Amino acid sequence: LGQHPGIQGALIALDPYDGAIRAIVGGFAFEAKQFNHATQARRQPGSNFKPFYYAGALENGLTAASIYNDAPMVMDGGELEEAYRPKNSSDIFQGNIRLREALYRSINLVSIRVILDYGPENAVDYVSRFGFDTTDFPRDLQLAFGGGTMALTPLEVVTGYATFANGGFKVEPYLLRELNSINSDITFKADPVVACLSNCAGLNQAERVVEPRVAHIMDSMLSDAIRKGTGTKAMRSLKRGDLRGKTGTTNDADIWFSGFTPDLVATTWAGFSDNSPVGNREWGSTTPLETWIEFMADALPNESDSKSLTRPDGIVSVKIDPETGLRTNPADRDGIFEIFREERVPALSSLDQEIEEADISQQIF
Repeated sequence: LGQHPGIQGALIALDPYDGAIRAIVGGFAFEAKQFNHATQARRQPGSNFKPFYYAGALENGLTAASIYNDAPMVMDGGELEEAYRPKNSSDIFQGNIRLREALYRSINLVSIRVILDYGPENAVDYVSRFGFDTTDFPRDLQLAFGGGTMALTPLEVVTGYATFANGGFKVEPYLLRELNSINSDITFKADPVVACLSNCAGLNQAERVVEPRVAHIMDSMLSDAIRKGTGTKAMRSLKRGDLRGKTGTTNDADIWFSGFTPDLVATTWAGFSDNSPVGNREWGSTTPLETWIEFMADALPNESDSKSLTRPDGIVSVKIDPETGLRTNPADRDGIFEIFREERVPALSSLDQEIEEADISQQIF
C-alpha cells in the first residue's frame, strides 16, 4: 500500500450545457509529477473516438439499422507488399450486423467498413465540428480505431462528448465563473456559450454542430452501450436508466471511458507516461469505467431529479427485421423496433411488400 503506482490516470467532468468544469483530477500526485494528464496528456483515444464519426455517417445517410459485415478482411499493408489483417478485440466474427449493435459491441471491422464507405477525409471534416484539432489526424483507416497519429487529451474528449449529452451543441470548457475583489467588485465574469433550445433570450447561444435527430439516435445507441454493450458494469452498479457511454482501448497502452447523463459528462483515462502496455487484462471497461462509476455515484443527482432531453420532431419508430435491417410487417414476432429520421425509413422487405400488396387487394375487392 505504500508503493507509488507507476500508472497514471485522469478524470474530468463538465456541465454539458455550458462547459463548466465540475471536477478535474490530473494524476496520482502533483508532488511526484508536475503534469496534468487531464489537460496535457495527448493520447490515442481508441474506440472512445468512434461515436464522433458514426454521427457523421448517420448524417451522411446511414441508419442505426444499416447492415455491415463483420468478417475478416485483408488489405494492402504498404510498400513491401505485406498484408494487413485488421481484427476485432477478439477473434469472434458476427457476420452481418446492424450499425447500432456494431457500435455498442465496439466491432472494429465494421468501423473500418464505415470509414471506407464514408471516406476518411469526410470523417475528419465532420469530427472537426466537435472542436478537435484535426491537423495531425490520419487520413486513412486508423481513424476507425482512434489510432495512428491521432492524439487527444481527456479534456478534448469530454468536450466532444458534451455535444452528445446536450443534444448536439458545441460548448467550450472553462474553470472560472467569476472573480471578485476584496471589496466584492466583480473583476471577471465568464460568458460561456450555452446549449439552449427554449427561453434563450440573453444567453450566449452555443452553435449546433450535430443535427438534432442524429444527436437523438446517437444518444439511443450510446444508451445501448451501457445497457447491453461494453459498459454494462455501469448499469449494474448505478442502476439508472439515463446513463450513456463508450469504452476505448488502444494497443493496450491507453484505456478510456466517456459517459454522461443530461446533467453531467465525464471522461476517465489510465495509462503509463511512457506508453508502456497496461496489460492484456485491462480495458476501457475495467479501471476507467470503475473510476467513472465511483465518481458518478456521488456526483449525479437522483434520477428522479435529473434533466431529460426532448425527442426532436421528424423521428419515427418502425419495426424492422434484425437480420436485414429492412422494414417488416408490424405483426412480425421476430421484428424489433428501431428509430429513424423520417426520410430514412427503410423499404419493406420483398416478402412483406407482397403481403402488404395482397392486403390492399383484399381491401379493394
